[in-house]
Amino acid sequence: MPQPSKHKFNRIQRLLHAKTWMKKYTGKRIHHGYAKHFGVSKLCAVIELEMLGILFPPELKENVKRAEKDKKIQSEKWKLKKEENIIESDYYFAYIAGYTSGGAPYGLSWEEIDDIEKTEDSEEDELPF
Repeated sequence: MPQPSKHKFNRIQRLLHAKTWMKKYTGKRIHHGYAKHFGVSKLCAVIELEMLGILFPPELKENVKRAEKDKKIQSEKWKLKKEENIIESDYYFAYIAGYTSGGAPYGLSWEEIDDIEKTEDSEEDELPF
């Protein structure tokens, strides 16, 4: 699905379009709506809305900053966890390549891995050097 054109705006373009958008906005959390409408982070939305003259309580700004920081930490933790668990396995499969649409795993079984290792060992014995 292509990205909406309003998500491609730079800051100057967003600020120009935001003036008309704010007149139409009927929600309670304008920073949330701005972030969703223009495809920016909530912190960026708060900063840009303040540029347009909307005042926010300091607690809201701190909460948004903390949430952004927590989100970044969670993302980094998830990336590390993903890197650690690159190879999936269970009691039947030594390597799970993927899952069927019904959720059943497929890949190489422990028996197939043993057979591959045995053939590799026997091939090494046959080498002349």
